Amino acid sequence: VIEETSKSHGFNLRNRLSLTQQFKSGAQLGGSYLIATNRPRPMSSSIVNETLSSFDKRTNMLAQEGTIKFSLPLKNRGASMELTADYYNRHSDDNANYLIDNELIGSQADKSNLNLWKVKADFLYPRSRKLAWKFGASAQWITSEFTPSAVVESNRFELSDIPTKTTGFTPIVYAAEQGMVWKLRYSAGLNWQLNRIGYTDREQHVTNHNTQWSINPTVQVMMPFGARMNHAVMLNYKRTLSDIPYTAISSVINWADAYNYSVGNPNLKAQSADMVMAGLSLFRNKLNFTALYAHSHNRIYWQTFQDASNADVFYTKPVNISGQGVWGIGAEWVEAPVKWWRFKLSGRVEITPENTTIDGVLYNKTRFKEYFYFNNNFTFSNGWGGMLNANFEPTFRTLDRTYHAVYNVSGQIYKTFLGDNLQVALDFTAVGNRRKLDRQVGANKVSYKYTTPVQYIGISVAWNFSGGKKVNVDVVDGIQNYHETKDNL
Repeated sequence: VIEETSKSHGFNLRNRLSLTQQFKSGAQLGGSYLIATNRPRPMSSSIVNETLSSFDKRTNMLAQEGTIKFSLPLKNRGASMELTADYYNRHSDDNANYLIDNELIGSQADKSNLNLWKVKADFLYPRSRKLAWKFGASAQWITSEFTPSAVVESNRFELSDIPTKTTGFTPIVYAAEQGMVWKLRYSAGLNWQLNRIGYTDREQHVTNHNTQWSINPTVQVMMPFGARMNHAVMLNYKRTLSDIPYTAISSVINWADAYNYSVGNPNLKAQSADMVMAGLSLFRNKLNFTALYAHSHNRIYWQTFQDASNADVFYTKPVNISGQGVWGIGAEWVEAPVKWWRFKLSGRVEITPENTTIDGVLYNKTRFKEYFYFNNNFTFSNGWGGMLNANFEPTFRTLDRTYHAVYNVSGQIYKTFLGDNLQVALDFTAVGNRRKLDRQVGANKVSYKYTTPVQYIGISVAWNFSGGKKVNVDVVDGIQNYHETKDNL
């Protein structure tokens, strides 16, 4: 049994400036600039048999993004063109100290630098009132470098001392048609996507490449029915190829606590999936039913291993495993019993017949995963209002993991003043149960149990204001983000 204490403090700042110029021709030229900084300082201490193992990290992260967008209405039947170019950079300086019984036994300083470039062009051509065509293309380039600048080796804590580089190239070309035949609304599209991934050990000057490509169709149909056309049936099919999981490719080691860490996999591929979904909506979306079947390919699974040097240390590593199918059904009820109360009651279940072998272990059980939600919104007179939400997720199992039941009841009470321009709100979490996770690693059972209380109270103040000439502003936003592929603990 490990007694662990983890805490983190720091600050972050995020701001985006957007400027747009509209010309007499209807064309618009706009740009935006984002700057964001985050400086967390996580610390973790673990006690086993009166031995204290701990680490202390400092991270200085700066992200910047610049975006330019040009849109032009074309003369023919409302046709339009939109061109966008985007550059995103995320730079991080990290320092960490590793200790046993408060004695420094290892340390590391490193730098990480991520660059994302993306350009895209989108075109819309309405052929008639009931038919429109969309088509376009995009391309994204990725470079990510990890550079350790000072590493003091530790026998107890494995550290990353190899400079690495990850590259990626993803072009996409697509075309789609949207239309209406009688009462049937439909859309059909097709895109071609390629993922070209490269990983370089900058110390050995060795580069590995892998390439994926996929042709991804999408079909959606919707038919309203009933005397007042307030019911509808839907059928969708789509195939997807995920983006390059660049944060999980690097071999950088990340310690979660003194006995568990994660490491990337240079041979990782992006996962893809096929999905078919059917839906039934009744009484103008008051009652909704869904059913789906999805089949994944090259699934990313975080497999747990025992450290070769320290038998009481475990780590997770993302690996691609064979495809798997999942069935799902769901239902929701949306209602407003009275003027001041509106609720949504929903639930769904996923059924997964496992048929996968990992490290010589066959997983062939049928697994069930259930979700239940009850969301309530209240709007009273004199500016009073609030929310009360409850969710419950029973225990479920997947491969070598058991996720124990969690539940949560949270809400908000608010009051507005000065013509609804000023709002004071009380947010709270009343009761709940945090996650407990069991993992089986050979003959070892590794468990996490999050014991931090869920009870929470927060006060927020929001002021909405406006002034000057009233204009319609088209905000230019970025088209890229930092996507971190993480273990789902």
